[in-house]
Amino acid sequence: PSNTIFDDPKQGRVDFNNAWVQRQSYHIIRSYELCTGEPMEYFKSQGITNANLDQVLPVELAKQLFFMPYAILSHDVVGGNSNPLQVPDIFEDRDNMYNYSNLAALESFERTFQSTRTVPSTKSAKGSSDEQAKRNSLIGDCIAKGHVRFHDAIRVSSTGRKVFIKEGVLFNLQDEYGIYR
Repeated sequence: PSNTIFDDPKQGRVDFNNAWVQRQSYHIIRSYELCTGEPMEYFKSQGITNANLDQVLPVELAKQLFFMPYAILSHDVVGGNSNPLQVPDIFEDRDNMYNYSNLAALESFERTFQSTRTVPSTKSAKGSSDEQAKRNSLIGDCIAKGHVRFHDAIRVSSTGRKVFIKEGVLFNLQDEYGIYR
């Protein structure tokens, strides 16, 4: 799509010229390759790797990530390395919040781009203690190893519908300074 704004009543509004959307898209694409050692298959097929990532217009990266056929979500980081200056964080007692979803994720989880940003990441796993324990273990492994591949996970959409994830990759998202985002 050539338009720089996506606007849909079911999935919300995304401005691909927005600096935050562009930076987050760049961090997601770059971090995946840094953590796994391989570019995302979609970007690899487009000839885009970390070696030439800076040569692609940020608006184009943002659009390509948003419209790629695989669900991509990210959430912020509370505590940890996200606060290297040790500035008191008034939100430390809260859950990590989703902050980005591409179109495939918005459709799967039945959310808008705007509403996704109000959802604690703990709400994606079914309410049972077993599902939360599996989710927490997966996140712990990711933090320790940089990324984890997983299979057959169940998450929950905004309407309570089960979302089956056949296979996925969870990876640490960091900026160019190594700060988790």
